[in-house]
Amino acid sequence: MPAIPTYRSSEYVTITLHSHLPYVVNHGTWPHGLEWLSEAAAETYLPILRVLGELEREGIALKAQHQPFSYSAGAVISSRLQRRVSQVRAAQDHSRQQDQKQFAIAGNAHMASVAEYWQAFFDEVLRDFNELGGDIIGGFRHFNDIGAIEVFTCAATHGYFPLLGTDASIRAQVRTGVETHKKHLGKAPRGIWIPECGYRPAGSWTPPVSMNGASPRAFQRAGVEQILAENGLEYFFIDTHLVEQSAIFTPYEVAGDVPVALELEGEPRASFYQPFFADTPNRRQAQVAFFTRDPRTSIQVWSGDHGYPGDGDYLEFHKKQWPGGHRYWRVTGPKVDLGEKQAYHPEWARQKTRDHARHFVHIAHEAISKNPTTPGVPPILTAPFDAELFGHWWFEGPQFLAHVAREFAKPESPIKLITCGEYLDQTSAQGLPRARRGIMGQERH
Repeated sequence: MPAIPTYRSSEYVTITLHSHLPYVVNHGTWPHGLEWLSEAAAETYLPILRVLGELEREGIALKAQHQPFSYSAGAVISSRLQRRVSQVRAAQDHSRQQDQKQFAIAGNAHMASVAEYWQAFFDEVLRDFNELGGDIIGGFRHFNDIGAIEVFTCAATHGYFPLLGTDASIRAQVRTGVETHKKHLGKAPRGIWIPECGYRPAGSWTPPVSMNGASPRAFQRAGVEQILAENGLEYFFIDTHLVEQSAIFTPYEVAGDVPVALELEGEPRASFYQPFFADTPNRRQAQVAFFTRDPRTSIQVWSGDHGYPGDGDYLEFHKKQWPGGHRYWRVTGPKVDLGEKQAYHPEWARQKTRDHARHFVHIAHEAISKNPTTPGVPPILTAPFDAELFGHWWFEGPQFLAHVAREFAKPESPIKLITCGEYLDQTSAQGLPRARRGIMGQERH
């Protein structure tokens, strides 16, 4: 199959989608068992695959890092999921028909047309699912193979690394994620999403709780980056606050067993817009880069109050028609009571995804231009989000991603999309960061 090329540019953006679906196989159906998996498949994974297919036919690529599902979610290609999707589809058909009858009786022609919209949407979802033979992983593997996306891995059960009591626990989390990735994708991953962006450097560590009544005793721990390097991983992601302060913190330089943090007044802060190598005791053997979340584009996308999903024309997530659960209302306003929500107009929402994609490109360029990086190093803006935001929580999210890719692909755009792996192939990480003393990450959702 032909590979999608990487285009060189003076500015880059990389979008990262990571999943948080827990292990749900063999945990029943509703509300927290296979129902979660079937919802994610219908509302997020399959719509994103459809978008990737549309872009491929246009000769465009999203070039995102994509961890399309937590491997702890279980057998996404199982026959059990196929049966459950078929069952859910039959129930949706019945409830949608009942809704349409009620709207028609009430003389609400517009709501009846929205019911028809849902019929077409779920017909398309089921058709896509059947064309894949239920193999959602195989769908993402195709786009990974041609370079349209770069699938990365995750920890086995999303264990929070800074609080896991032994290095063996972290190694098991990472090794399982890597090996599962190889099994399903046919190649080793280059990057990983560490749970909750929780990074901990090497050094002395004291358990936060006592064991068997004995007082906790400190002992030496490996840095997260060392364990990632052992498993062949090249990059991970951290949250903004770990590099937003102008301080050098090297935990391997100590004075009286106390880590030394050196504040540099008058120096510019470490850039969010280039990767750095995580400092480590053995820098030659463990060169693992990290990419930092850009704050402005993050809040613009994930925030329901200040971001795109809160726009009044988008589908309201929380208001559903009883008993089938279909949604027929739009956000109207983020503070509007559910009883005051207005009718949803799919065509209005589609237009907003185009407008917001253009705005996203604009603010990305603005953020890069206002924040200098190392001379001669092309900046890269990192925009990581929960995968389930796109489609499940923000129904129009996949359409937004498609328009973002189209905007960046325009010849006049000074910014191009790139994956983290491709960026590292072109431009090495720039030395060590001037990072904040904090060691624990906390994601924003």
